Amino acid sequence: MRRGFQIALIGFVLLVVIVGLLSEDQDTTTAQKEEPAKEEKKEANKEEKQGEPARFEGRGNDVITGPLSSGLHNFTYTFIQEGSSSALFQMELLDPQGRRADLIANEVVQAGRSTEGAKAVRVPSDGTYTINVKGVENGPWTLEVR
Repeated sequence: MRRGFQIALIGFVLLVVIVGLLSEDQDTTTAQKEEPAKEEKKEANKEEKQGEPARFEGRGNDVITGPLSSGLHNFTYTFIQEGSSSALFQMELLDPQGRRADLIANEVVQAGRSTEGAKAVRVPSDGTYTINVKGVENGPWTLEVR
């Protein structure tokens, strides 16, 4: 199961790289207008070596999409609240049909503080899943998926 996820993730990253290379000549101004300001789709930030987790990082509310194979996956996250008030930090896993599969993180983080955690989630079937990162307008976050 884990090897299948790794192979799917490597294939997905390669596809993103190829599409990116083919579309380098396009006007990025138009593409930026089409994407919602606070919800950018995140792709893996580097090619993954076998055995290494998929790693994502960002700042503010975001959307991550990518393939997951069925089986048990470990999600490890961090968030730093840099704003002047508390924030409700959430990471929500949605299945390929857009329904909530699990709530990975759901924590109130005080101003100037950080949080980290991990959650094991059983994915019932192969498919393209989405993770909504919410409530983090004022700080950076990371997510690793194994």
